[in-house]
Amino acid sequence: MTQVIEGKVQKVHLCPDCAKDQGVDIESPVSVTDVLLGLGKESIEPSLNTTSTTCGTCLMSRADFKKTGRLGCSDCYHIFRKDLLQLIKAMHHSTQHVGRAPEKLGERMALRKKMADLETQLEAAIEEERFEEAAKIKLELSELRSSSGAEASS
Repeated sequence: MTQVIEGKVQKVHLCPDCAKDQGVDIESPVSVTDVLLGLGKESIEPSLNTTSTTCGTCLMSRADFKKTGRLGCSDCYHIFRKDLLQLIKAMHHSTQHVGRAPEKLGERMALRKKMADLETQLEAAIEEERFEEAAKIKLELSELRSSSGAEASS
């Protein structure tokens, strides 16, 4: 049994008799996934209460997944997709990542956006026959491509 006492995590190992004496229900424990999904022994949803779903590759059952909170293989992500989405939503209040991107990825995305904007400006300048401005934009675009390692295209 794991206890948190005054902010410190302590593991206590009890035999079944001592656990019963302490009031610990060892007959029907609630799994970590049940807690995260907001489910208790009394309120398990019918869709999650069934253990009939089993992964054909690793033979992990829904009950095994609920008990361990871990998946057995990559196919489990497809088999237990509905359960995973509920679990992720319970943990993060969303099923879509909205956090920050890694710094280098953010820099590349900003560079790509700037290059796309310059290409749009270049097309507009050529269409409107502003050739001197188009030449400057093309030069700036070419410099960005060469400095980023992207292939230059005309």
